[in-house]
Amino acid sequence: GNDTVAEQIRRAEGSEQDLANFRKGLNDLIVAVKDRNLDATLRAQDRTLLQLNYVGEWMVPDFPYSLPIDEELENLPQLRGRATVQVTLRRKASRRGRENPFAASTTNFTVVLDGYAAPLAAGNVLDLCVRNYYNGLGFNYTLAVPDGNSEGGVPVLLGGLYNPGFVDPITGKLRLLPLEVLRQSTDSSKRTIAVGAARNSALFTRDPPVASFVNAGAVGLYHPPDDANSGNAAFFAVRAPPG
Repeated sequence: GNDTVAEQIRRAEGSEQDLANFRKGLNDLIVAVKDRNLDATLRAQDRTLLQLNYVGEWMVPDFPYSLPIDEELENLPQLRGRATVQVTLRRKASRRGRENPFAASTTNFTVVLDGYAAPLAAGNVLDLCVRNYYNGLGFNYTLAVPDGNSEGGVPVLLGGLYNPGFVDPITGKLRLLPLEVLRQSTDSSKRTIAVGAARNSALFTRDPPVASFVNAGAVGLYHPPDDANSGNAAFFAVRAPPG
């Protein structure tokens, strides 16, 4: 590639550290399996897979494809890679005038922003995190019904909801993001991103999507059902079904 010497050194040092962390995680996983400790095995598995992802990122020399975006979208934040965001959820001290017994409890988790799958959505969320936009905003639990199938409801957590939404200080208007879908081509190994197309267009339906949001733990930018190309700041996280 065209990396400078300093960049090559940074990549080498970073990849070596991530590879060492992956090896440690793999050893922890082996120990947990030998001990037949299910909880420790699942935790070690999650950590090891995440470290393997970090190792794989160092092997990508350049962004793997060009984005089919027009001039109107070029000024939107874009993430050409991946980033991690630490999220802290804190319960309110009181609820409807009553003391909340869980007031002191907090929950911390990590969200991986995948700019390879959705560079505009990931760049937007990262930009809003840097601006502290999400600080203090609440979450709502709801049931998402894909494709109008009432029997296929998926429990989700909605966050970042604020009326009217994030107003871009550069344009003075609401920031609107199109729907992005990373699809695996059926006739080759190529992957393409469909941006801003209608759900029933050939571009969105001819190839299967690479990722599924039905899986518990998946996070994505919320797009209103009446206009899929008007995402803003709200996002959803898929919850594990009860039981």
